[in-house]
Amino acid sequence: MVSRTSKLRVGLFVLISASVLFLFFFSIAGSEWFRHYDEYEIHYTDTSVNGLQVGGTVRYQGIDIGTVNGMFLHPEDVSTVIVEISVAEGTRIPADVQAQLVPVGITGLMQIELTGGSNEAPILRSGQQIPAGRSAFARFTQPAESIALGLQSVLGDVSELLDEANRRQFAELLANLNALVYENRESVGIILANMQVASDNLAESSLSFRSVIARIDEQTADLDLPAMIDNINRTTEHAGQTIADIDLTVMQSRRNLVSSIEVLRETMIYLNDFALQISENPGALLRTRGGSR
Repeated sequence: MVSRTSKLRVGLFVLISASVLFLFFFSIAGSEWFRHYDEYEIHYTDTSVNGLQVGGTVRYQGIDIGTVNGMFLHPEDVSTVIVEISVAEGTRIPADVQAQLVPVGITGLMQIELTGGSNEAPILRSGQQIPAGRSAFARFTQPAESIALGLQSVLGDVSELLDEANRRQFAELLANLNALVYENRESVGIILANMQVASDNLAESSLSFRSVIARIDEQTADLDLPAMIDNINRTTEHAGQTIADIDLTVMQSRRNLVSSIEVLRETMIYLNDFALQISENPGALLRTRGGSR
């Protein structure tokens, strides 16, 4: 028969074990029970959410801020998928962010990445809609689609260019060109020969020019150019001084010449006056001679 002490020990063990288990589960899930979240919706139109799972991660600027709560089709638009997410309470989400679907490694799973946002934009409230952005796959495929459309357009233009009528005209053009070359083959040969001769002459002229340049370089290398330039400068200075002296001499001679001309002019005036007096009164000359005797 089990004693009362044994029952007490068993009961105490069970109580302690239950308390430990309760504390263990509370430490794991208790924090989630008392944590509050803000919920938002994201509407993806004409975008596949394949790889996105309930419980998937929601990140903002590379930081985990929440999880995916659920996904379902829009009740009025079958091309739109509504994704509900929960974000830690108090997380600021600007109205100009975009929710993009990005792959998680190479597993094929997807997660939601919130990108963009500015400090000036208003903050979304819980229950509002976050704008959906393009998925990474769409960002890669859209340029490829644009390139494919452009290539298709180019191929269409090439096809129109190479239609039967254009091919026939091109064949006629080649035939006419062939006939023209055949009829003028002698002239073409002469032109090519003249071009070859001109090319040879040009090559010879180039060699001659190079040799002339080389001789000029050799001659100038033997010359003392600084000394020559110095001599030229001194000669120029001497020539300038000589020209200045000549100018001074010419100015002095000019003044002397002017004085001589002035004296000669006065002498001519006196001679004219004397001749005029003699012509008017010849006896004055005789009286002058008589008085001198």
